[in-house]
Amino acid sequence: MIEILKKEDLNKYKELIDACFGSSTDLINYEKYMESSNYTILVFKENEKIIGSVTYYKIELFTFGYYPAVQLFNVCVLPEYRKNNIAAKLIEEVEVFCKNNGYKQMFINCLEQLGGFYEKIGFTKDDSVKYIKMVF
Repeated sequence: MIEILKKEDLNKYKELIDACFGSSTDLINYEKYMESSNYTILVFKENEKIIGSVTYYKIELFTFGYYPAVQLFNVCVLPEYRKNNIAAKLIEEVEVFCKNNGYKQMFINCLEQLGGFYEKIGFTKDDSVKYIKMVF
């Protein structure tokens, strides 16, 4: 079952992120995401266990296509549940949100080896390159 992450499930969500990515941020940061109207964290549950998730960030003002878009991140599924279309179902749920709310594009920055998965579910590879500069 897919649902929006509830505050009482934050610890389970952090366990998922830690299992998928090796570590994660502090719980307080996930709480901030939940409080922001621009972020939505969807989780896939099986028997109350969180086994997958996707977070999307709504961008209203500017994208490379000059229209509203959502950026996907923290797309993950526990290793023992992979190959069951869980990530695809989560992303499909975001796509429905986009279509129903006027968002014209979804995009994600991912590891090169995951590109085939995203292409399989309808994404196309873009020529843009991601650069990051930490400012603090």
